[in-house]
Amino acid sequence: MRPLNSGDFVFLLEGLKWTIGLSAAALLLGSLLAALFVALRLLRSPVLNGFHNGYVGLFQGTPLIGQLFFFYFGLSIIGFDVPPFVSATLALGIYSSAFLS
Repeated sequence: MRPLNSGDFVFLLEGLKWTIGLSAAALLLGSLLAALFVALRLLRSPVLNGFHNGYVGLFQGTPLIGQLFFFYFGLSIIGFDVPPFVSATLALGIYSSAFLS
């Protein structure tokens, strides 16, 4: 095993920058979506409650890795060319909104 050098630390810091950015973007998107779903839930409409329950059940009931694969590979199969950062942000944001709402 080789010792770490300064190039390795630069590489790790670059990854840390992307990780913090992705986490912040996904948390922001998840919080906004969760606030929207909570507001819709408070309207006490049977149709909206059914939609909310279906949304939460779908995204809480499927594994996160499957959602990440869908948003990256599935959207490109459908015809949407989504960059990796955007697809990861969408998947993590929607996943977190299901738990926050």
